[in-house]
Amino acid sequence: MSQIFKQSAKNSIYIYIGVLLGFVITGVLYPELLAPEQIGLINVLIGYSVIIGKIGGLGMQQVTIRLFPYFRDEENKHHGFLALVLLITAAGFVLIGSLYLVFKDVIVAMGKDNSGLFVQYVDLILPLVLFSMLFNLLDNYYKVLYDAVTGTFYQEVVKRVFILVAILLYYFNVYDFQGFVYGYVLIAAVPFIALGLSLKLSNRIYLKTEFSYLTPKLRKEITDVAAFGLLAGTSGLFVMHIDKIMVLNLTNSLKATGIYSIAFFFGALVHKPARALMKVSAVYISEAWKKNNLVEINNLYKKSANNQMLIGLLLFVGLMVNLDNIFEFLDEAYQEGRIVIVLIALSFLFDMMGGVNGQIINTSKYYRWQTYLLIILVVCIVLFNWLLIPVYGIAGAALATLLAKVLFNLTKFLFIYFTWRFQPFNIQFLKIILIGTLSFLAGWYLPRMDNYIIDIIVRSTLTAAIYGFGVLILRPSVDVEYWKNKFRKRYF
Repeated sequence: MSQIFKQSAKNSIYIYIGVLLGFVITGVLYPELLAPEQIGLINVLIGYSVIIGKIGGLGMQQVTIRLFPYFRDEENKHHGFLALVLLITAAGFVLIGSLYLVFKDVIVAMGKDNSGLFVQYVDLILPLVLFSMLFNLLDNYYKVLYDAVTGTFYQEVVKRVFILVAILLYYFNVYDFQGFVYGYVLIAAVPFIALGLSLKLSNRIYLKTEFSYLTPKLRKEITDVAAFGLLAGTSGLFVMHIDKIMVLNLTNSLKATGIYSIAFFFGALVHKPARALMKVSAVYISEAWKKNNLVEINNLYKKSANNQMLIGLLLFVGLMVNLDNIFEFLDEAYQEGRIVIVLIALSFLFDMMGGVNGQIINTSKYYRWQTYLLIILVVCIVLFNWLLIPVYGIAGAALATLLAKVLFNLTKFLFIYFTWRFQPFNIQFLKIILIGTLSFLAGWYLPRMDNYIIDIIVRSTLTAAIYGFGVLILRPSVDVEYWKNKFRKRYF
């Protein structure tokens, strides 16, 4: 557990640095320097590339996380595992690249807006797909080598620093918007190149295959896990990005997509801390399943749900009490994104309440059920978007996401409970909700100040102080006591 928390802490630091950089880039500079249509274009290109890239990965992410423990052998270079997944990923890119060329006209027809901006840049999807696939491959390899931090650093920090430089160069007229878009695509290659160099320098790139190690039973297991991993991974990313694509398709407006994307960014801030734990925990849960250590898995389930709710609710409250301040520095055109922020933030808060429920199912012998549940989620979210976007616009897309995520997490909770009798909720959750309610009321009813920057600082400080005081008094998490004692021993 200590190793998980150490890596989670390091991951959290990099993610928070990335959040700060992302806020400057996406929350401040993009709305100031780019038109909503241009922001929409970037997000639609990303949406298509990550979904297509996941399909091209042919389920190797799930194979890596679930089956690498059976290959782990440093002395024998992990029996050629890296070379195996590289070969399969290369085949996947050739396949997906061919399919893209066949169906390119369909994608263009679906995304053709009045300005033709999407049509102009649609071919950039393919290099973005390649860079996404290569990064995911190396990042997952790093994770199973018990290093979930390096990939986060390159993706969350280094990449965003490059993007910040690129948008500033655009601001100073070094190049036009076309130059920025092409620069953005090249920057997408930075994380996987950096990971590759890191592996090379640490002498952990093993490119010799060992097909003799692949027994018929292991080959069958790889094929089975890959097939369901492909469906599950694609479905998961589909859920994360299909709303932006459907906003474009159903409104025929990159402007609406851009407004939705900016609002989505702010709402998704609630979920950022969860990414650190999710990235680290899957490897350890997979090892625990191999040892059939149900006690460790149950403990991690409880702690993850409790701690994520504790952090997620603080961020949710902070976001809600500063909602008016967010729109002080956004253009008037983004005002319709207000309700989107609220609904998206709520949807991610429900995600965090579930802790590592998805990782528990996904790394168990019932991993197929995670795929089935994700497919049902995709059907629900597409249906909800199709019904709600024409009626409520971008607010309909956010409501669709909320409804689908609540249903999804409820289903996972019930599955885990009836399968293993694990459930993470206790009196501590009620304490967290009480703390959150009190801090929200304090921040909400605090009189507004004329300067919104000062208002953000004062309102956020008051809210965080009341939240922190409540946590220290009610102690809703055992880890609060751990960190408090550690702090006391170190500094007093």
